[in-house]
Amino acid sequence: MNDLVRVFRFGWPYFRRYWSRLTAGILLGVLFGLSNASFVWATKTLITRMSPEPSARKIDKPQPSAGALKVRLEER
Repeated sequence: MNDLVRVFRFGWPYFRRYWSRLTAGILLGVLFGLSNASFVWATKTLITRMSPEPSARKIDKPQPSAGALKVRLEER
C-alpha cells in the first residue's frame, strides 16, 4: 500500500492537468455502453413485435385401432 501512495504522489502533478479529460472519458464510455445496451434491447423488442406468434393448434391424440393393440399384445 505504501508503494501505491508513492506512485500517486509521483503522478499527481501530471494527472492534475488532465483530470477533466479522464472524467469526461469515463462518463462518455459509460454513455456509450448504455446506448449500445439500449440498441440491443430495442432491436429485440422490434423483432418480437413484428414476428407473428405461433398459433396454438389443438392436436388430437390419435386413437389406436383394435388391430394395432392386437399386434402389440402378440409381440409380447
